Amino acid sequence: MPVTISAVKSMLDAHGIMYSDTRHPDEIGMGWESTRYVDPDTGRKSVSIIVRLEEEGRFLKVFVPSCFSIRDVAHKPAMLEALLGVCWRTKLLQFELDDSDGEIRAMVEWPIE
Repeated sequence: MPVTISAVKSMLDAHGIMYSDTRHPDEIGMGWESTRYVDPDTGRKSVSIIVRLEEEGRFLKVFVPSCFSIRDVAHKPAMLEALLGVCWRTKLLQFELDDSDGEIRAMVEWPIE
């Protein structure tokens, strides 16, 4: 059964999780402070998370845009190998590489049934 972004917002509201609308109608954004992770774009110890519905509410994506960049990494094969190792050891987390600009996203995807 498809879900709406309003339903996702209601679930977050029920748990006191703050979020904001983005420029996409089926997407919301949120963020948390971090003790270790440093955002490569802002230099702040925080992580931005996007929740997006796709396929008319039948697919949910939760991702961290630009969590890493491979653009200026000296040892690209080693970094990619490390990220693939993380994917191997986890059940849901995957990393995506945009080879046009070096952006790496952390992504979790679920079909809505």
